[in-house]
Amino acid sequence: MEPAPEEKVLREIRIKPIVPGESVLMATARRRRPRKKVESAPQDTRRHVPECVFYLGNESQTPPLQR
Repeated sequence: MEPAPEEKVLREIRIKPIVPGESVLMATARRRRPRKKVESAPQDTRRHVPECVFYLGNESQTPPLQR
Protein backbone atom coordinates (compact mmCIF):
# COMPACT_ATOMS: atom_id res chain seq x y z
CA MET A 1 0.00 0.00 0.00
CA GLU A 2 1.46 3.32 -1.10
CA PRO A 3 1.23 6.34 1.27
CA ALA A 4 -0.81 9.37 0.26
CA PRO A 5 1.13 12.02 -1.73
CA GLU A 6 1.11 14.52 1.18
CA GLU A 7 2.64 11.89 3.49
CA LYS A 8 5.56 11.27 1.12
CA VAL A 9 6.94 14.82 1.47
CA LEU A 10 8.69 14.93 4.83
CA ARG A 11 11.15 17.66 3.97
CA GLU A 12 11.57 20.43 1.48
CA ILE A 13 14.65 22.31 0.28
CA ARG A 14 14.22 26.08 0.18
CA ILE A 15 16.60 28.79 -0.96
CA LYS A 16 17.37 31.52 1.58
CA PRO A 17 16.05 34.86 0.25
CA ILE A 18 18.78 36.87 1.99
CA VAL A 19 21.67 34.63 0.89
CA PRO A 20 20.53 33.10 -2.44
CA GLY A 21 23.50 30.73 -2.61
CA GLU A 22 22.48 28.92 0.58
CA SER A 23 19.65 26.44 0.93
CA VAL A 24 17.71 25.29 3.98
CA LEU A 25 16.10 21.93 4.66
CA MET A 26 12.55 22.42 6.05
CA ALA A 27 10.70 19.69 7.98
CA THR A 28 7.24 20.11 6.46
CA ALA A 29 5.72 17.12 8.26
CA ARG A 30 6.51 18.66 11.63
CA ARG A 31 3.16 20.47 11.83
CA ARG A 32 1.37 17.09 11.92
CA ARG A 33 3.20 16.01 15.08
CA PRO A 34 1.12 15.84 18.24
CA ARG A 35 1.78 18.77 20.52
CA LYS A 36 2.50 18.60 24.19
CA LYS A 37 -0.24 20.31 26.20
CA VAL A 38 1.24 23.33 27.96
CA GLU A 39 -0.32 24.12 31.29
CA SER A 40 -1.06 27.81 31.69
CA ALA A 41 0.17 29.75 34.69
CA PRO A 42 -2.35 30.36 37.47
CA GLN A 43 -4.07 33.74 37.33
CA ASP A 44 -3.88 36.21 40.17
CA THR A 45 -7.51 36.83 41.17
CA ARG A 46 -6.83 39.35 43.94
CA ARG A 47 -8.75 42.61 43.54
CA HIS A 48 -6.10 44.70 45.29
CA VAL A 49 -2.41 44.13 45.99
CA PRO A 50 -1.29 46.57 48.70
CA GLU A 51 2.43 46.48 47.79
CA CYS A 52 1.91 47.17 44.05
CA VAL A 53 2.34 50.85 43.16
CA PHE A 54 0.36 50.42 39.92
CA TYR A 55 -2.95 49.53 41.59
CA LEU A 56 -5.60 52.22 42.01
CA GLY A 57 -5.23 53.80 45.42
CA ASN A 58 -1.48 53.15 45.69
CA GLU A 59 -0.41 56.29 43.80
CA SER A 60 1.21 57.68 46.93
CA GLN A 61 3.74 54.81 46.88
CA THR A 62 5.23 55.79 43.51
CA PRO A 63 8.61 57.55 43.61
CA PRO A 64 8.60 61.33 43.10
CA LEU A 65 9.17 62.76 39.63
CA GLN A 66 12.89 63.41 38.99
CA ARG A 67 13.80 66.41 36.84
